[in-house]
Amino acid sequence: MPYKDPAVRKAKQAEYSKAYYQRNKRAHQDRVNARKTVVRKQWQQFKRTLKCTNCSENHPATLDFHHVDRFDPSNRKVYLLAKNGMLAAAIKEIREKCIVLCANCHRKHHHAERFGKRVKHKA
Repeated sequence: MPYKDPAVRKAKQAEYSKAYYQRNKRAHQDRVNARKTVVRKQWQQFKRTLKCTNCSENHPATLDFHHVDRFDPSNRKVYLLAKNGMLAAAIKEIREKCIVLCANCHRKHHHAERFGKRVKHKA
């Protein structure tokens, strides 16, 4: 029989959910770890297809994503999207709002911005 009082229903649901998790903790952790592994592999495969727009460096470990409009409030952090398994959103963010730079070119870009120099990008 369902509980009519929303506070009681919420408390009972929380109690049940906690007990269910405790009974199935190992299986839940295994599912989460398997999903993280798949997402990490897909992200690495995607990054292997990219290269720096300035110097053509293509090693995935060196690539950064620079938002062209840094102060746009709709910008989302690409690494958080990828980390949280939202690969489609991360790829969309990169394609629409970012340029791909290697770590060295990214640092040089921000240095040039800071000191008012014009920043050029090869297309």
